[in-house]
Amino acid sequence: MVEIPFGQAGELEIVLSTTAATMTRFAAVELQQLLSRKLGSEPPIVAQPSAGKCSIILGINEYSQAAGIDADSLCRDAFIIRTVGKKIHILGRDDAQYDQFAAVKRASGWQFHYEKGTLFGVYDFLERFAEARFFFYDQGTIVPPGPLRIPAIDIYDRPDFEVRQVQIYQGEHFEGDNGVLARNMDYLRQRFGTQYVPCCHGLGGLGYFQRFGQSHPEYFALDKTGERVNAPRSGVWHSHFCYTSAVKEEIYQDARSCLLNEPASQRGIITPYGKVGWDPTAQAPGSVFCAMPGDSFFRCQCENCRPYMQDERSISDFYWGFVFDLAERLQSEGIPGLVTNMSYPPYRLIPSNRSMPANVYVMTATRGPWNERYPEMQAADTARVRAWVEYGQRKTWLWNYANKFGSCDFPGIPHTTPKALGKYYQDVSPLIFGAFLESETDCYQFNFLNYYVFSKVAWDNRCDVNALLQDYYQRLFGVAAQPLRQFFERLEHLWLERVLKEPVVTELGPSSVTASTHECWKDIYSRPEREALAGLFRQAEALAAETTAELRRVKLFRELFLQPLLQQGERYEQQTDGVANFRTQARVLGPGETPVLDGRPEEKIWQDSGVYLQSMGAAGSDSSRVMIAVDASHLYLAAFFAEPDLAAVLAPERQADDPEVWRDNGWEVFLNPDCSRKNYYQLIMSSAGQLRAFYYDQVGLSRPASKVWDSGARYEVTLGESSWQAELCIPLSALGVSSPERMVANFTRNQVRRGFPEQRYSWSPFLNRSLVAPYHDCDNFGMLECTVAQSANLVQDGDFSDPRRESIFWGKWWSKADEGSISYDTNSFISGFRSLCLSSSGKTVAMRQALPGLVAGRKYRVSYFVRLEDVQPRGRFPGVVVNVMDDHNRWFPRKWLSGDVSWTYQSAEFTAGPGTNQGQHQSYMILYLFDSSGKAWFDEIKINEIP
Repeated sequence: MVEIPFGQAGELEIVLSTTAATMTRFAAVELQQLLSRKLGSEPPIVAQPSAGKCSIILGINEYSQAAGIDADSLCRDAFIIRTVGKKIHILGRDDAQYDQFAAVKRASGWQFHYEKGTLFGVYDFLERFAEARFFFYDQGTIVPPGPLRIPAIDIYDRPDFEVRQVQIYQGEHFEGDNGVLARNMDYLRQRFGTQYVPCCHGLGGLGYFQRFGQSHPEYFALDKTGERVNAPRSGVWHSHFCYTSAVKEEIYQDARSCLLNEPASQRGIITPYGKVGWDPTAQAPGSVFCAMPGDSFFRCQCENCRPYMQDERSISDFYWGFVFDLAERLQSEGIPGLVTNMSYPPYRLIPSNRSMPANVYVMTATRGPWNERYPEMQAADTARVRAWVEYGQRKTWLWNYANKFGSCDFPGIPHTTPKALGKYYQDVSPLIFGAFLESETDCYQFNFLNYYVFSKVAWDNRCDVNALLQDYYQRLFGVAAQPLRQFFERLEHLWLERVLKEPVVTELGPSSVTASTHECWKDIYSRPEREALAGLFRQAEALAAETTAELRRVKLFRELFLQPLLQQGERYEQQTDGVANFRTQARVLGPGETPVLDGRPEEKIWQDSGVYLQSMGAAGSDSSRVMIAVDASHLYLAAFFAEPDLAAVLAPERQADDPEVWRDNGWEVFLNPDCSRKNYYQLIMSSAGQLRAFYYDQVGLSRPASKVWDSGARYEVTLGESSWQAELCIPLSALGVSSPERMVANFTRNQVRRGFPEQRYSWSPFLNRSLVAPYHDCDNFGMLECTVAQSANLVQDGDFSDPRRESIFWGKWWSKADEGSISYDTNSFISGFRSLCLSSSGKTVAMRQALPGLVAGRKYRVSYFVRLEDVQPRGRFPGVVVNVMDDHNRWFPRKWLSGDVSWTYQSAEFTAGPGTNQGQHQSYMILYLFDSSGKAWFDEIKINEIP
């Protein structure tokens, strides 16, 4: 046993040969800096061992050779730690050229794919013998000060999983520069993988649209309308092929060229970024050709392909046959290297009547750790993995999804599930040689524990996960470990057992279901639940009150894990107030006002009703408008859509039962007549005049298969020179209601044109745009009022639609601004077709309107929608507020708004004072951005008399 006392770092030296690679030098600097935290100062780095000193000798060099250490036994990522007297050798295979010092300062995943065995040995040595823990960079890197005790050591270690990959650059980081250095160091210190084997939609990264789109359209998939998909279009961003065409030869020649390591220019390969070259995410020239099709597999409908495109069985047999043909031909021509493809829908099944060529490697896509929530589905996935292993007589590797994406994208909610990760990878470890953990997130720290446990289990499949977690909590939080452990265990339970709901049983078996946003914040992470979680942090802070480092880390975790949850919960409650009050008034028709259904909304009833849709993506508004009317038996809708290039519109004639009409240029209507937000009707109308109608029962964020709905609707569409219009009449009886007072609704538009990106528009600005199908976000639809409005709005032009503008006057409003700017915004609004935006660098900006209709003694409700962007205090009375003057000043809200706030609804009640609009007390209201920098948007300003 060699012992180096604390404060005596000079008794230890780090030996780095003069011939050492830069990667080995990086390992030496890491060892030196981390040992300084153990011993109180840095041990020196020297070129040769000193007599009588304890020497840590790094790398494969003349010293390790003289000690008789056989480095030839080392594989990738492996290392040897061996003591010879007072000399400790730490060595592994290191890349000879790569500069890791420069790489850690930049965001690039490719920096991790260089050998660094010695560095991994250094980290292992520090964990074993210096009690170091690399939970996360800086505050989560723990090296307790004290003596360094080094026993006799003889260790050879290598990872159990060769592939150990996560998305380290996902999520906003809490440190400056978005945590680039911190992320990189986490990846290194947790010893993630150093080798990338391409298996991700490789055929989509060869530039076929550019290379052959015009010259050989027959290479590309034929759609149901008889058109070749030879250019990007809505829902198609990768090239998809007619695999029975001559494209098979082109793909083979590309594969051959790739594996022979020929320059991309020889075949004219073009990356997804438009440059000549091999896309490194898709292909590895000289070693691997990825034959996986582009994402969202397109089923070619040509006469030759159609028989193979019927279902998963026929597609799997056909496509794996294509891959095996490619691989066997490469073998027969003596071309070295591997061909990869993924078991992925709709070609995830093992092919019938074919043997796997020796040069084919299969990756398997499964849900992964979160399917621990669904044992039956997990068993089915694992059975598929096992079947591929037995079929190919070799292990596979996995693509898994523990990510906040699509229906799991709930901002602010930590998806930390370390127990499930540990259990899953230990259970499946006999079948795989590694995994890629797809791990999108909104906040980097939500993956702290997920990454740590995955890295440890991937290195040692037999590690004790419970002990690992106890060590994590104890070393980070000390005496406060227990309440913080309870906090994270509660997070894991809520995510796996509540956010991931009980499965729905379908004809195809059980299907996973995710809670709705409303359920998340009202039932799962409800205000009482959030308070209970906050209580655990109060306990932890009380327990750690007499400590320094532990208390600091408890407070850090409060900021990183609890605060996003609390803030998002409050934000959602504000938003739901907004959604609940986001509404429009249908025109209630009187006798003789029934519109003529001719596709030309020209009657008087349409002139003063309707809502404007706003773009869900790119900036810009084209005044898309939907008009609404109702009588005792029907709901009437009319629409006007500007379209400057009707010739480019994609809205083909389809068969009556073709479900693909949603892809076409058109508009959609969503109606929930009982206002439950649990079920709804959908009508899809294309600009070609085709209508489809469906009914849905919603479960969480999941929509079980739609049911065709007999809407009984009548409709007409007309095309103009630069627009198209539609009229639609729906019997209320088909909606299961009569004389409804209101119904939940939304209206959307799909603008689909050849040669242009798809544009999507929605009336409701509150849709969760991160969902896979945001149009179906029923929780955030608006409200359609179907009865005559009872109270007039005393505010004129409250939706800022008045076109008049002169000098300081903006319609019925007039401006008060020392500096800054006032403008209309047609890209973000609640009512009408624009909102008002106040912007300032620090001075007050305001808009004022007189209120001559305000009457003393009467009760009113003032309401408005407001949105803030980076509103920061710059003066004595900062914030965003609405001021109403009756006979004295009133301020709404009382606590003025600041910071960043998405569209939210504000309302308050007051009784006008006795001096209202008498003498000097002439009433008015003012919209203020007061003594602040930033931007504030206002819309739907109302003052209504109430009983």
